Amino acid sequence: MTPTLQDVSYLLGLPIAGEAVGPRVIGRTWMEDLEVRFAAFDCLDHLGALEAHPSTRGPSKKWLLQFQIRCLTYLATNLHPDADDESVSRSFEAYLLWLFGFIMFKNGHGNTVDKILMPYAREIADADDDQVPTWSWGSAVLAATYRGLCDACIKDDDRARFQGCALLRQLWSYERLAVGRPIVDHRPYELQYYGDLEDDRPTMGTLWVCPREQARRTYTNFVAELDRLKADDVVWEPYSPQTVVTRAPYGLSSWCTSNSGLWLTKTYLVYDIYVEAHCPDRVMRQFGYQQPFPVLRALDRISRGDHRYFTIHKILDLKSKDEADEDVFEPIGDHTDEWYQHFLTWYQARARIRITYAETRRGGTRGNVDGYICPP
Repeated sequence: MTPTLQDVSYLLGLPIAGEAVGPRVIGRTWMEDLEVRFAAFDCLDHLGALEAHPSTRGPSKKWLLQFQIRCLTYLATNLHPDADDESVSRSFEAYLLWLFGFIMFKNGHGNTVDKILMPYAREIADADDDQVPTWSWGSAVLAATYRGLCDACIKDDDRARFQGCALLRQLWSYERLAVGRPIVDHRPYELQYYGDLEDDRPTMGTLWVCPREQARRTYTNFVAELDRLKADDVVWEPYSPQTVVTRAPYGLSSWCTSNSGLWLTKTYLVYDIYVEAHCPDRVMRQFGYQQPFPVLRALDRISRGDHRYFTIHKILDLKSKDEADEDVFEPIGDHTDEWYQHFLTWYQARARIRITYAETRRGGTRGNVDGYICPP
């Protein structure tokens, strides 16, 4: 099992088609340029002068929060009510940098944003409403998360931070596994979640954003539960039509399915200098299809030369739906229990099997079925 582009679409509603979020050349004077660009920000009078940007590896979180605006009633606003369009654009740019650096592409520093994201935020903030540039944010988030999961497997420092999109990893786990899942209100989405446009609607991940109760300090118990998971403990297809209609009777954001033709693409995923393989052919049961076997050969390593700036844009971009469609994996049939048993027979003969104790009744962690998970 693994997060795929399908999960990115349904949980986060991010676009998949578009140019890759590749590396950018950032000048040495990026900090001075940032301060000059934001110097004319029209903030409230009592706030005084803006703070100088600290010496960091990227835009500082504390510095960016000076430009926040009110989006919810309990958040303070620093933007003057009569601010000009330039100040609004700079506030929007600061918000995008915060969104990129601390939600979508978290890094190991913890308090800064990767510098390569600065041009993307600025180009979006300065664009006209009908000419906003688009990139493949969905594939970039998945690439960064894959990279973060690989790094997390080899870290033993208690102060280490998970890199990539922790939100995607959490929502993916909540949808498919009962282990560590928070208690939430499972009633269908109400009209308050819906805007006037089709893309201004909730996603499947909206359900989990306001948990009523969440377990803490239970790492050991969670690991034990995960070690004892069986096939029927997993929600293999959490985005079935019945599940979607039950949870969102008025529909989901149009972004949840607009790029569905790319969910089975095997095109490489790119974020900055990182290139990750997307292998839906290895987790076909998550899509409701038969898992083919023998499994294809080991993943090809990306050579160091292919990480160069010009080649990463030339040959590894997920530039358009038409190009990605050329490398889409074709399913061999719908999933059946009989086929799955044949696959397990083949797989177990080639893998290390660790025998663990599996309870017949799991005291609250069982009860997962494909489809909508109703409250007790």
